[in-house]
Amino acid sequence: MSVSSYKSLEEGRPHRSLYDMIFRNTRVDRFIDISIEIIISLFTTGTLIYLVIEAIREQIIYIFIALCILISMIFEAKLVKYYRKGELEPKFKKLILGFGISILLQCNIALFIVIFNHYK
Repeated sequence: MSVSSYKSLEEGRPHRSLYDMIFRNTRVDRFIDISIEIIISLFTTGTLIYLVIEAIREQIIYIFIALCILISMIFEAKLVKYYRKGELEPKFKKLILGFGISILLQCNIALFIVIFNHYK
């Protein structure tokens, strides 16, 4: 088979992802995004570590709560990655934000359950 001489219409044009077109990706916006990601990642990772430690010490059921939060975090990270590449439409932004808020609520509820059972 011979190599086709077909050239794409997009060839030679700078490719801007959908994330860049919506958020304009300035240095300040990027700094805010990264700082929020770091804070949320630290909070959820700390919650997961605390749940595993408490599961080893007291009740094994906390492992299942930690697994649910971990799976939710993985799916959220995948959605954000695809959104930044531009493979998801802008209407998924609300889904991603809602999913992130639900992860934070899961972490808060898990911490309240552990603390409430610990000081019971």
